[in-house]
Amino acid sequence: MSPQPGSAVRAYFSRNRETWVAVGLALLWAMVVRPGPLSLPYFWDEADVYAPGARWLALHDLNPTPGHFPDDWSRGHPPLLYVVASLAFRLFGSGPTIGHALIVPFTALALAATYLLGKERGGRMVGVCAAAMLATSPLFMSMGAFLLPEMPLTALTVLALLLASRGQYVGAAVAGIALVWIKETGVGPPIAIAGGLFVEAWRQAQLRERWRPIAISLTPMLALAVFFVWQRLTAGYFVFPHHQNLFAERPFAIANVLTVFPSLFLWHGRWLFSAAGVVAIAVLARRPVWPASLKPDATLLAIAFLLLGNVVFFAKMFWLERYALPVHPGVLVFLMLAIAEVTRLLPTRFVRPAALAPVVLAGALGVMSLHTPGEAAEHTFAFADVVASHREAYARIRTLHSDPLIVTTWPLTTELREPWLGFVNASMRSEHPDDLEDQTPDVVLIDPGSDRANELRTLAQAHHLTLRERIAVGSAPALELWTRAASH
Repeated sequence: MSPQPGSAVRAYFSRNRETWVAVGLALLWAMVVRPGPLSLPYFWDEADVYAPGARWLALHDLNPTPGHFPDDWSRGHPPLLYVVASLAFRLFGSGPTIGHALIVPFTALALAATYLLGKERGGRMVGVCAAAMLATSPLFMSMGAFLLPEMPLTALTVLALLLASRGQYVGAAVAGIALVWIKETGVGPPIAIAGGLFVEAWRQAQLRERWRPIAISLTPMLALAVFFVWQRLTAGYFVFPHHQNLFAERPFAIANVLTVFPSLFLWHGRWLFSAAGVVAIAVLARRPVWPASLKPDATLLAIAFLLLGNVVFFAKMFWLERYALPVHPGVLVFLMLAIAEVTRLLPTRFVRPAALAPVVLAGALGVMSLHTPGEAAEHTFAFADVVASHREAYARIRTLHSDPLIVTTWPLTTELREPWLGFVNASMRSEHPDDLEDQTPDVVLIDPGSDRANELRTLAQAHHLTLRERIAVGSAPALELWTRAASH
């Protein structure tokens, strides 16, 4: 008798029920724990690079060929994220709701894959706790609100680690190819996975037998090489000159070696979880037998190599905290494995509370820090207050002048000119002070955090403008609104 229609589908979901429950819960978290609605305006780099780049492709020919796709938008990066976003923009429009909706599934994937990696390495408690630490990280959740490559890179990195841990090396390589076609730094996870496999095979004297998975794991490097050759043939360079300059300009210094560590191990309560992990490792190191779950197999070696690669690379390369986000899930799983192993040495009635205590405390501190201003606005949900203050300032200017010339700095200049970013209903005239020439400003809008703030104040006074008001929303720095009398 032939199987009933849909029986294979039901069987598949039955076998993978836990995976889909994890994905569903992660998706719910990603949709509910946000700095605002999906329609929150594009902000900072997403408003200046990634969303405009995808929009340019959508409005033209969807052709991301280097040299044809303008460098101002591509910045020499591989085009996969731009292509995916441009297809969505072509179909549904380029507003913030569409761009931000694209990132939600990656946020959910990162959380669900972290849970599965932890669960398969050390049990459900390890998986839940590692995913919880990621889900309560302000930096991680903030990146889930931006159309930037970091969340796709993070999700695909932990997916590649999960598949490699299962021995599904072709799947891990496919994830790796997607990684390198989103951003050049995506080559780190495939190299780390191949390195872990190599060391494991070498220690077991099985290099000859294990060459195939190692070779498969390295195929993303070939995919990246294809992009570089394509870029050379069509744009005239292998590596974007700006990236070459960034690498050359930053000196290699001891202080730079520590760059990756604060957000990874210390920020927003993470120090407490990290301290528990370090103590656990110290306790385990004093015991005669090292736990099986923490033995340096290919996957744990890959996590270590990925961390080491980021430490070395970003000691020399231009650095933003979000760049190391793909390292976070693996490190969280490792630390939680150590904590779980130590708790198993305690009397049974203390095991679960002892394991959960650092997670609950650090997670609570993370949640309480979600809206706390960070070193940069994008580090926490506090950026939403900055967005709201900009919108409030633009609305206030509209009530004072019918068509003012506004002098300000980036990113405010771009936000004023491009209504599709979500800040204004119609384009407003704006100029950067370097481009003012002999024009007379009606308004000078000053971000006090800008290094041009004092220059703008002098400019405003020179044109007989006065400080009308300071506009502050929540934790955002108060914008200074300098203007002349209304001219309706």
